[in-house]
Formats: sequence, structure tokens, C-alpha cells
Amino acid sequence: MKTNIMILTLGGINKMIVEVNGNNYDIVIVGRKARVNGREMEISLDEDHITLEGKTFHLDYIEEGTISFLIINGISYTVSRSLTDVIESKEIRAPIGGRVVEVMTEEGQEIKKSDLLIILEAMKMENLIRASSAGRIRQILVQKGQSVKTGDVLLVLE
Repeated sequence: MKTNIMILTLGGINKMIVEVNGNNYDIVIVGRKARVNGREMEISLDEDHITLEGKTFHLDYIEEGTISFLIINGISYTVSRSLTDVIESKEIRAPIGGRVVEVMTEEGQEIKKSDLLIILEAMKMENLIRASSAGRIRQILVQKGQSVKTGDVLLVLE
């Protein structure tokens, strides 16, 4: 199972319809309030985090052409701006350039959503690359100490 976030339409900077794994969310942000499918909630936006109803999520966003990566609390999601841009692969890609500190899985291993797969060091910070869905590791394409660029394929799921 893959996780994609797709922005279907933009109605200005504060309004969008977002599809996450086939579920649509109508989102309107006004000041410190967000309305998601008609349900209002408190929101606080900052450069690298968002707080929704008291829960804080660390965010990082990397653009790679028409496809981008959104990292929420260390889990990388594919972001597409149109229906034609959805990635159909099961590739786990580097959300940022850096050096592989540790590979925490093996080929053939069953994984669960949020399992730690790879630790990637970038700008003197460790980035935890976690599984966005359950599956089995088909191929690992990196090794400890290897340098990677943003968007490089780290491993492939079956």
C-alpha cells in the first residue's frame, strides 16, 4: 500500500482539496483556524512545523520537478499537484541529500508502517527514514557510509 498526497485544486493560498490514498479532504485555512471537510480546528503554522488541535508535526518539503516530497515526523510522502503526476512505484527515496548512517532492514524483511528503515545524516542532523506503509523489502540500493542526493532511490518494496 502506498501513501500519496495529491493537491487536486487550489483556490488561492488558503483553500485546497487534498486526496490522501483515495480520501478527499476539503481544506480551508483562515488565520489560526482550519476547516477540514466542514470540521473546524485550531491550527498553528510555522516554517517547519504545524500544530493541529495541540498535536505538533515536524514538516520538511522538498520539490523535485512535478513530484515533491513532504516529510511529516520523519515519514516521507509523495506529493503531486495533478492527477497525472501520481507515482505508481514502491520506491523509498531520499528526502534530502546526505550520508547513510545505518540501514536498519534487510532484503526480504517484512515491514510495518512507521518501521525505521534508514538513518540518513544531513546538515549534522539525523533523519529517520520510516516506512509509510507495510510491505516487504525487495531491494536495498544503498549501504552504510554512502552519500545520496535528494530523490535517490534508497530501497524498493514488493
